[in-house]
Amino acid sequence: MINVVYLTCYKDLSGYAEVARNHLKGLFKFPDLKIKIVNRSFWKGAPVRLGDDKELFKAAESVTFSSKEKVIIIEHLTPENYFLDPNAAYHISYCPAELNGLPHSWRLPLKAMDENFSPSEHSMNAYTNSGIPASKHTVVPHGVDTDMFNPDVPPLKYKRR
Repeated sequence: MINVVYLTCYKDLSGYAEVARNHLKGLFKFPDLKIKIVNRSFWKGAPVRLGDDKELFKAAESVTFSSKEKVIIIEHLTPENYFLDPNAAYHISYCPAELNGLPHSWRLPLKAMDENFSPSEHSMNAYTNSGIPASKHTVVPHGVDTDMFNPDVPPLKYKRR
C-alpha cells in the first residue's frame, strides 16, 4: 500500500480545482493507493457540485494515517501555500506556470520539493529558467474527465459565418 496525502483546493471553482478533481478521480482507480485529501479552500462563493463523486471525495478527506506510516505528499496548490512535512517520505509539487519564469516567492518552496510535476514543456521550461534543476521535473498533463469530454464523440458540424 502506498500512502498519499493530496493537498489541494478541490472544492473551489477554479482551474486548479478542476484539474485536481480529475487527477484524484484517476488516482482513486489504483487499489494500491490509500489517499487522504487535505482541502485548502480559497473560494468563498457557492460550493462546487461534485455529483456522483461527492462520497468518494468525502471518504478520502476522512482517511487517517498512523504516525508510523510513511506518506508521499502531493501539493497541488501555488507554492506559497506548500507545507513541508519532515516525516514525509517524498514531496511532489504540481503547479502549472503559464509564464516564462517563476515569481521569486515560488522558488524556495519548489526547490524544497523532491519532484516537481508540471502540465507542459512550457511550464517545465519556466521552472528551469528560474533555477529549479531540470532533474526534478516531470511533465504530467492535466487530467480530463473523458465521461464529460468524450474523445469518441464526432465533432459538431455547423455553418460558420
